[in-house]
Amino acid sequence: MLGLGLAVPLGQSAQLQGRHRRVQGRRRGSWRKYRLHRTFLLGLCRKPDADNATAYGVSLSSTMPAQTPVAIAAQEAIAERVPLSRPRIVAAALHYVDEHGLAALSMHRLGAELGVKGMSLYKHVADKDDVLNGIVELLWSTFEREFEPGPDWRTSVFSFATGLRAFIHRHPNAAPLLINRPMVPEAALRVVRPLISAPAHGRPPDERVVPVLRNVMIYTLGYALTELNWFRATAPECVPVGRDLVRAGAEEELLAIADDFCGCVDMAAQFELGLDLMLRGLDCSRPTHS
Repeated sequence: MLGLGLAVPLGQSAQLQGRHRRVQGRRRGSWRKYRLHRTFLLGLCRKPDADNATAYGVSLSSTMPAQTPVAIAAQEAIAERVPLSRPRIVAAALHYVDEHGLAALSMHRLGAELGVKGMSLYKHVADKDDVLNGIVELLWSTFEREFEPGPDWRTSVFSFATGLRAFIHRHPNAAPLLINRPMVPEAALRVVRPLISAPAHGRPPDERVVPVLRNVMIYTLGYALTELNWFRATAPECVPVGRDLVRAGAEEELLAIADDFCGCVDMAAQFELGLDLMLRGLDCSRPTHS
C-alpha cells in the first residue's frame, strides 16, 4: 500500500479490525448492562399503580420504610426482651405445665420456652425442684390476690373453699404440686391468717378454728384433685355412667348401685353440700354450758 508511512500489512489489518469489533462489543455490552440497571432502579422508585397496590394491600400514599419489616421486628424483639429472673422463669414454667403437663417439664424445654439455653436458668434457680416449689408459691400468691374474706366467718370459709376448688380447676396440670411438694408457701399462710385471727361474726371458739380450717383445706384439695384425676375425661360437672366403670359380667343389682352411687351428679353442688355439712356440724359439736 502507498501512503504517508501508514501502510499496514494485510494480516495485521485483519487483527486490528477484529480487536476493534471486540472493543465495540464490550462497550455495547456495558451500555446494555447500564440500561438494564437504570431501568431496575427506576422501577424501584416508580410509584406503584393502583391495581398492584390494591392486590397487595399497599397504600399509595404510604412511604417506603427505611428498614425491612424483618429488621424492624428483630430490633423490637431485642428492645422488648425481658431479662431472665426467678419470677419470670417460674411464670413460664407454670404456663408450660398448664399447656403440656407436669411430666413434660424439663430445664431444657423451659429454657427453649424462654428463648435461652437451659443452663442459663441455673443463674436464677437452683434446679428443677426449685422451679416446682416456685410454681407452688406462684399458685398460692395468685389465689391470695383473688380471695377476699368478708365480715362473716362461715361465709368467708365457704368462699375460701369454693374459690380454691375453682382455682385448682383452672390449673389442673399444676394442681398436684399443692399437695406433693414438701413446703408451705408464705402466701398460703397469709390466705388463712384472717380466717384464724381476724374477728368476724359467727367465728367459732379459738380452739376449734384451726381444726375446722384444716379439715376444710384437706377436703377442698382432696375433692378438687379427685375430680381432676377421676372425672377428667368427662364433662366438668358430670361423672361417667356408673355401670361403665364396673367390670363386665357384674350382677345387675351392683350395676344399678353403680349408676346411683357413681353416676352423673352435679359435682359443684355435691362439694357445697359436704362443705355446708362440715360448717353446720360446728353447732352440733359445741360444748354446752350450764
